[in-house]
Amino acid sequence: MRYVISLLLFIISTTSAQSMPDFEADYMVSTKSMKVAQLHQQLTTNSDNTRTMATSSKPLGLAKMFAPDLIQEKSNWQEANGQLHPISYAYDRTGGKKEKHITTLFDWTNNQINIDYKGRPYQLPLSPNTFDNLSYQQALINDLVADKKELRYSVVDKYRIKQYTLARQGTETITTPFGEFEAIKLVRQRIKTEDNKPERQTTLWCAPALNYLPIKLEHIEKDGSKFIALLQNLIGIQPQP
Repeated sequence: MRYVISLLLFIISTTSAQSMPDFEADYMVSTKSMKVAQLHQQLTTNSDNTRTMATSSKPLGLAKMFAPDLIQEKSNWQEANGQLHPISYAYDRTGGKKEKHITTLFDWTNNQINIDYKGRPYQLPLSPNTFDNLSYQQALINDLVADKKELRYSVVDKYRIKQYTLARQGTETITTPFGEFEAIKLVRQRIKTEDNKPERQTTLWCAPALNYLPIKLEHIEKDGSKFIALLQNLIGIQPQP
């Protein structure tokens, strides 16, 4: 479930990072008929016009016994010349048996990524269209607004860079506790295993009426276990007709 929570901590929306209103959103994560976690996300504008996305998740019910971890993530970014540039990213998992701390700094002057992963330093080359786990979603939303056909991103994951590719799968009507919305269905394409089955399956639904905010995410693990996150409440973004 920790992998799923990390996946869910990325929900942002707007036509541009500079015009996007600050907001707070709450999601409920469930598996089968059991609620397993709550996710809270907040976007704020800083005095220097950079943006900060902060997320936190905590387990519920029986999930506390098996995965009591509190997961917090924070991403800072700015836009320059129409490009989104991440500045820093931090991941902290506490409260469980194995704590994890990751800090990532993006040095655009020297085109270098400096990473502290579990106390060990790593360096990676920095190129355009490279993001962290939160800022890449802002780039995705911007591309949806621009109606771009290719949705491909380089994302720093721990001490590696992974390639994310998402494919449009039409639109569907999604019902959430916050309301019912038409949403664009996106499926993350993954490399298949030797038996021609994907290792994991991740699908999300983004609502144009909410500035393309993801309102639902479904993740299926390799063992077939399924986790779903649904929007529960939203402050700062008003539904558009």
